[in-house]
Amino acid sequence: MSSFHRTRSNALLIFFLGFTLSAVNLSHILLEKTLVSTLVGSLLPLTITVGVSAIGVWAWWNNWDATTVTRVAGWLVFGFFWMLIVGVGLVLYAYPFETLPGNFWHLLGTFTSYGSVPALLTAWFDIERRTNERSLRQYKQAIESSKDQLAAVDEDLEYLFANNAYRQYHDIETNGIAGRSLRDALGEEQFASIEGHVSTAMAGRPTQTEVTRDHPSRGERILDVRLFPLEDPDGEVQGVGASMRDVTADREREAAIERESEYRRIMSEANLALVGANDIDDLAPEIADILGASHAFSCAFTYLFGPTESGKFCERDSLLGEDEVASLHTRDYLETVFEAGVLRMDDVTEPPFAHHDPDSQSHPGVAVALEYEGERYGILTVHLPSESEPKGDAVELLETIGNNLAYGLNHYTLEAEHRSFADIVERIDDPVMLQNRDGTFRVINEAMAEFAGMEKEALIGRDETAFMDEGTAQQIGERKERVLETEEPQSYQVTPSFPDGRERTFSTTRYPYYDDGDLDGTIAICRDVTDLKEHQRQLRILDRVLRHNVNNNMNVVLGYAEMIEERADGDIASYAGNIEANSERLLDLADKQRKITDFLSDLPPVETVDVEQTVDRTIDRVRSEYPDAEISWQCPDTLLAGANGALEDAIWELLTNSIIHSNREDPAVSVTASTTGATVTISVVDENEPIPELEREVLTGVNGIDALHHGSGLGLWLAKLIVEHADGRLRFQENEPHGNIVRIELPREE
Repeated sequence: MSSFHRTRSNALLIFFLGFTLSAVNLSHILLEKTLVSTLVGSLLPLTITVGVSAIGVWAWWNNWDATTVTRVAGWLVFGFFWMLIVGVGLVLYAYPFETLPGNFWHLLGTFTSYGSVPALLTAWFDIERRTNERSLRQYKQAIESSKDQLAAVDEDLEYLFANNAYRQYHDIETNGIAGRSLRDALGEEQFASIEGHVSTAMAGRPTQTEVTRDHPSRGERILDVRLFPLEDPDGEVQGVGASMRDVTADREREAAIERESEYRRIMSEANLALVGANDIDDLAPEIADILGASHAFSCAFTYLFGPTESGKFCERDSLLGEDEVASLHTRDYLETVFEAGVLRMDDVTEPPFAHHDPDSQSHPGVAVALEYEGERYGILTVHLPSESEPKGDAVELLETIGNNLAYGLNHYTLEAEHRSFADIVERIDDPVMLQNRDGTFRVINEAMAEFAGMEKEALIGRDETAFMDEGTAQQIGERKERVLETEEPQSYQVTPSFPDGRERTFSTTRYPYYDDGDLDGTIAICRDVTDLKEHQRQLRILDRVLRHNVNNNMNVVLGYAEMIEERADGDIASYAGNIEANSERLLDLADKQRKITDFLSDLPPVETVDVEQTVDRTIDRVRSEYPDAEISWQCPDTLLAGANGALEDAIWELLTNSIIHSNREDPAVSVTASTTGATVTISVVDENEPIPELEREVLTGVNGIDALHHGSGLGLWLAKLIVEHADGRLRFQENEPHGNIVRIELPREE
């Protein structure tokens, strides 16, 4: 029979025995005559047997263990038979066998009921035992399940017990703890760290400490150890109990909070320094001082480029002079830091860094490149205390401070440059102005105010209509819009009339102005060219007078030469022919000189031109002038280039130069237009003799036009001037197997 079924069977046996005897005792009450007999002979036995029945029910319901139920049942049967024998003996002794009393069976029931007392006592003691064992098991289970390490040692410092957490932490087998020495389990070094506290607890005083222990799998941990005396009922100390809790996470949180608080303080002081600095030379050393004074770091270096001297502040560990600091910042070190942006160094006392003497205690460091918008300002180097590591939050703090410092250095540098620039602008005599997108003045210099005849403050927020005629102001406004639309500089001349009746001519270049990358307005620089324009006007008048006289007189000479050549012969006719040829060359030279003078005197604006249409018009002109010439022409559709209105004259000069210098009766020239990336190329190709070296130098730009040319290459020089005015280039190349290639390269337009 299983333990479970045996327990249930014994429980039923106890119940039915108690129930049966209870029924006998209940019927016996009706027969008793006196109070004492009723109490002793019936009620008390009834109570006992009812208790027996209750024990049976309780055992059934709570499923007691088989040992307890069997013991109770055994004592019940033993008591029943024992008292049955005693009762029968007493009845036989008191009454002869022939004369048994009428309540004989009730008397036996009473005696038997008293025999149940051992079973009741057994049940009571077993219940107490079970309760104590349950409490002890729960207590042991609580101790074993506790995450805290719990242990106790006796007066000889031998273990009385240790829970599972303690055993696992110290790598002690479950059955190997009892009687083991505390010194043996911990080792000499760890035991020495708590020996004094153990002695204090053994003396009857609780104590507390923190120790660091190596966990088998979790590494180094911090334990909060509480030691307390174990006393007997008389108050005598019999040993020491210990409760140890892993507080590593708590200490890490506390350290993180403290570190975060310190980082916030550092950042706050750094920001105040950045905002409150009065001079760029004070800014970096002050930041280094803030970092070096913090217990979170050991020392800090700032090394700045340019005229600013390097700064170094170190509160602990090292005292290096500025020369030594400068020697640490080698070219290799600087390039390594700038390449990394933020460089983490595990040990700054070892190569390749070696910031300290090799005998110094090893410690890590972080270097931050001070760089803003591509400008390098220097290096911020910070060393950390020994046995620490550059964690993410520390590196992030230093990177942020480094970036802010670089921004501050950039800001103060720009301020210094701005002051220098403002001083230059104020000193020059040319009007300079910065205008918003709506055309109103934002910044003007004193020269501008003088020409306007107004105070600078009165001009701010207004435009040109405040001091010049409406027509010129409208013309300037159109140029502003052109700059804002194309975001390209515009050069132009205007001749405004001022309220006092003055009229001046200004050559102006207007540029787009950007603020934080956004187009915010225009900047104009003007030059008063009134006197220059007057000189140019007088030169043009003189030029026209000279050209008129030269043309008229040379035409007269040419006419007489033709008449002499027709009427004479021999040497006279030959001389007349030479006079005629030289007259024509001189007239051609004068015509080219006129074109160059006109072009340089009034430079045409650069604009977008249709290459195909421009070359077509030029070829038509050349064909009408030289009908025997063969000109081939290729160009892709819709090819636009940046050029000026004189581009036709440049192409004319190249084509006519090839035709005139051809040794064929029907000169052949080919023209092609192509595009490569942002460049439009117009190529003029012939099969003539190579262009003479003197004229080739005009094309290649080796030498310009000077007195040695005597007019040679003047047409090519005009072409070069026209092309270069449009930011283009004129190139020469010999054709294979013979001939010349001249290319016009211009900026491509969309």
